[in-house]
Amino acid sequence: MRYHELIAAAAEAGRDVAVADVLPRDGYRARFDAIMTWAVGAESREVSTIDLHRYADSEDNWAVREGLGAVVAAAARELPITFGAQVEAIEWSGDTVRIDSTRGRIEAAAVIVTMPTTVLARGAIRFTPTLPSMYDEAFANLPLGDVNKVFFRIERGRFASDVTRQFLGSDSTSRTCSWQIKAADQPLLMAFFGGDLSRELEARGELVHFARDELRRMFGADVLDELGPAFATGWGRDPHSLGSYSAARPGYAHCREQLALPVSPRLHFAGEACSVEYYGTLHGAWLSGVAAAERLL
Repeated sequence: MRYHELIAAAAEAGRDVAVADVLPRDGYRARFDAIMTWAVGAESREVSTIDLHRYADSEDNWAVREGLGAVVAAAARELPITFGAQVEAIEWSGDTVRIDSTRGRIEAAAVIVTMPTTVLARGAIRFTPTLPSMYDEAFANLPLGDVNKVFFRIERGRFASDVTRQFLGSDSTSRTCSWQIKAADQPLLMAFFGGDLSRELEARGELVHFARDELRRMFGADVLDELGPAFATGWGRDPHSLGSYSAARPGYAHCREQLALPVSPRLHFAGEACSVEYYGTLHGAWLSGVAAAERLL
């Protein structure tokens, strides 16, 4: 509670600084820094106080038994969608928008761009005319953090009869996992990584190795005999995401509003990075897309 009060005081005073700059180095700091990496995918030194203070936590963060992709597929069921068509260029100066992709050209009355900010910052789409500089500023300063998950199948033993519950790997370091038993009410043990630890382990291909070592340290070597094969995500290396969800850098909380402003009547951006209160969430991305669509309509 004290940490949140310090962050709130800085934000309400207009201090758009790093979260790390307003917090003490006490016995709770490592635990807080770990929670930050899971919440926003970035370290406390990389996160804006104002951006974090604005976040409106619904406190409902449910996993989907059928997989989150099922939610997206259901929402898009009636839409004409072409897969495997990578957009390379958008020309938006005329009466129509021309979109060049690896599957050819599309012409449309307008376009809503929802690509991740980190991908846009690397110039994945060539915009003609060049975008106003405030959009490049937003791409660069609303980067995607890095979170990853490792799933072990529970086959027998101490976790098999448990209800869904969570625990921490360690409360003395931020370089640890958050663990969940029976993730999405499935027979799965999940390790959740974030921030520098997630990024470094993903780059080295060692997410599963670290998770196994942490399990051995907590429960003994025989715990692995109770678990089946492991599967790890890899969001940071995925060329179509290059991360997980956005966190505003210190000094750049204003970039969310900038990114949500229409470039022109025919070109709009949307997605979780455009949401001031609900960034990093599916509902934030959804509401941003609905708002952009309503403006066009």
